[in-house]
Amino acid sequence: MEADKSKYDFVLDKVNSKLKIVAPTISYTGKNIQEVKKAISEIKNNVFKNNMDKNKDIADLETRYNSLFEQIKMYQREKKDMSGIKQYNINREKLLSSLQKIISDQPELAYLAKSIETLLRNLEEGVSFTDYIIKDQTVNKLEKELEQIKTEINKADSFFKMYSLPDKQKAIAVIEEYLDTDVKNVDDDAIDSLKKKISFLKREIKTLKNADDVSAINDFSKYITKLYLSMKDKSNFVEQDSKELGFRIKYIKKGNVLQPVKTYVDKESNKEYERNYYTGSMARHIVIQLCGYAAFLNKLLKDGKYPIVPIFVIDHISKAFDDENSKVIGDIIMYLLNDIGSENLQVFMFDSEKPEKLGINNKYSANLVSENKTGLCPFYKGS
Repeated sequence: MEADKSKYDFVLDKVNSKLKIVAPTISYTGKNIQEVKKAISEIKNNVFKNNMDKNKDIADLETRYNSLFEQIKMYQREKKDMSGIKQYNINREKLLSSLQKIISDQPELAYLAKSIETLLRNLEEGVSFTDYIIKDQTVNKLEKELEQIKTEINKADSFFKMYSLPDKQKAIAVIEEYLDTDVKNVDDDAIDSLKKKISFLKREIKTLKNADDVSAINDFSKYITKLYLSMKDKSNFVEQDSKELGFRIKYIKKGNVLQPVKTYVDKESNKEYERNYYTGSMARHIVIQLCGYAAFLNKLLKDGKYPIVPIFVIDHISKAFDDENSKVIGDIIMYLLNDIGSENLQVFMFDSEKPEKLGINNKYSANLVSENKTGLCPFYKGS
């Protein structure tokens, strides 16, 4: 719509600029195409005659223009002056009325009260200054007339300006070309209305983009909870948590938190409500965290929205686990690899324990501790 409007305005401007050369008394509005074509045809046939009676002398127009300009200035100045005088008299009247009230109860000052009454009466009976204030409508009419005269001066200036025959021929050619251009006018209000609608939709989209996807967060929380509870046969603390009423691990986007919760029952009202469930074991915290990492990798790799290097590096995770619970580590990793495909993710583990103790069925392992080396150092070169 803006492109159509721009094209329409461009054609109007071009046609009118050339009309000043050949027919300064005519203006192209976009709706009077036949009138313009007829005028151009008459000019080409040397039939068109300049009607000098309809065009006023530039000097006369300039005189009228200057006269109106001075009138407007005078009216505005007078209006300003009258407004100031009126306010001055209003203040005087208030002051005299206040003074009259002060001395009314004091007989010894009666002679002053009479003088004040006389002054107030003179003010009331005086000339009403509001009668002299020029209304805004009067000034507006004068300003409109001023604009009309200015337009006439521009037209007259073009009319009396001398153009050569080749200039007029070129102007006519341009006018005819643009009059045949397929253009349509677009209402400015319609464009403004659409712009407001677009602006509103952009704000709405931004709000939605910034809002939490509650459904996705809930699905994410369910995946972590399901993975964690699937380890109940491998870990005594997971088994203990699975027996808690309404136990689940809730992912909180703000702060990137994994919060275990469970359902509590109010003994008096017998109503159920959810509360945070605090687990003290370090091993339990690590398992929940490991389930969270697995959920992130599962989502990132399956969604395929972001370019990532599919590598999961774990450093000495077994430290917090006893022999009874350590195999849960391997079970979570194998669950993740089976879920997304072992060919889609590489897992690197650095640990002092053997893979079998952690329940890991690894494809490759290497002993990084030797007589001259206590761990991984990619910059170390042996003798």
